[in-house]
Amino acid sequence: MKVDLQLNGRPEDGAARAKELVALGSDGLHVRGSARRGNREFDSMRDLIDRDMMNAIAVVGTPEECAAKIIARFGDHADRVCCYFPGYPVVDEHIAEMISALEADQ
Repeated sequence: MKVDLQLNGRPEDGAARAKELVALGSDGLHVRGSARRGNREFDSMRDLIDRDMMNAIAVVGTPEECAAKIIARFGDHADRVCCYFPGYPVVDEHIAEMISALEADQ
């Protein structure tokens, strides 16, 4: 599986996120999150997303756990994934570990 890395979001990603949230039964969350972002209330944005939602819209864990989750969720449907690391510095070693684990599954 090939991996594309994305360190910052794009403005056009917002519409796609809104559709995902509606599909998860969280209609309106995108609007509340956008309002908080506009007011620079970044810390309180975390309060809008619980652990179940985080696991539904993201892959979370160690590099090896993330690789296993990506393969389980998308391995039958994709041969390439984009990894997004918002808001914090990413350790190159962790990226390498995840890529190695993804490539080991091939």
